[in-house]
Amino acid sequence: MPLSSFQVDVITGRGGAWTVPVRWILSAAEVGYEWAVSRRNRQFDSGAREVMRLPVPVISVGNITAGGTGKTPLVIDLTRRLVRCGRKPAVVSRGYKSANGTLGDELAMVSERVPEAICVASPDRVAGGHDAVSRGADVIVLDDAFQHRRVARDLDIVVVDATNPFGYERLLPRGRLREPVAQLRRAGLIVISRADLVDERALSVLTERVRSIAPLAICRHRALRLTDLTGVTCEATYRRAILMSAIGNPASFAETASRMGIEPVSQCLWPDHHEYVAADVDRVARAGRRVQHDVVLTTQKDAVKLRELDVSVIEPVRVVEIDVAFVDDGERTIETSLDGVLSG
Repeated sequence: MPLSSFQVDVITGRGGAWTVPVRWILSAAEVGYEWAVSRRNRQFDSGAREVMRLPVPVISVGNITAGGTGKTPLVIDLTRRLVRCGRKPAVVSRGYKSANGTLGDELAMVSERVPEAICVASPDRVAGGHDAVSRGADVIVLDDAFQHRRVARDLDIVVVDATNPFGYERLLPRGRLREPVAQLRRAGLIVISRADLVDERALSVLTERVRSIAPLAICRHRALRLTDLTGVTCEATYRRAILMSAIGNPASFAETASRMGIEPVSQCLWPDHHEYVAADVDRVARAGRRVQHDVVLTTQKDAVKLRELDVSVIEPVRVVEIDVAFVDDGERTIETSLDGVLSG
């Protein structure tokens, strides 16, 4: 879920003296959270908790912070690479907010971008993995699974968002860290995402910090094209947009629009994984009456849900299709890591 300006003010202290007692309360809760996380990790490290191994290679893709880190585009990239290797990959996710047999927004997005992949949503990742194998999968990508240690994995990939790599250096709820940064030592590969959205000095400092922990690859997100909600490419040029999104990092979406030469003149934001209803479309329509714009931009993750609604009142609605591009020797690092899993 994206942080509100109020939450950021509290966490950083920019809101003034009134935020101090709130931070004290959050810091007290952070102590309890850290104790629980540390206890759980010790149980897995010592073997007190059972780790289940699936009959095929397993690659985990996760993060160490709450909120969007650009993980799903990487899952798509990895899954495509596995398909090109002649494998039958499955992406297994807990299926957050999926219901009635649906995949949920992120898995549906993966399914659309990589139709050759098997996609399984299951709150029990072990059962989901066995289901995928029964359907023909010979390699599994576990989505958002760095903290889900019950399934053994052959490669643990952790995505670190360059724009806020370590969640204000504090654990939940005081900051955004899911577990202490020291736990990155479990990673087999760290991928720094959105590297193009920070300056060279910040990227250099981050790179030096994590390079000693695990092999490192650096990538940026690139906008491939604009489509309509059904995926048809749109060639029209737009200049002023209302942004409509329910993602973990809406600031990066706004930056992507700007880099495409489209000025965000208004943003209509909802919590991550929000299920859109007709009233949400009306909200965007009201925003459209207040500002001059020529398009409503949204993400692929949002498009999966928006196409179920009547959005004619806010047309044109265009979807920004995002891909990852590795920089420096990142491409070779990714390929080497995958080769190690597939040949093991």
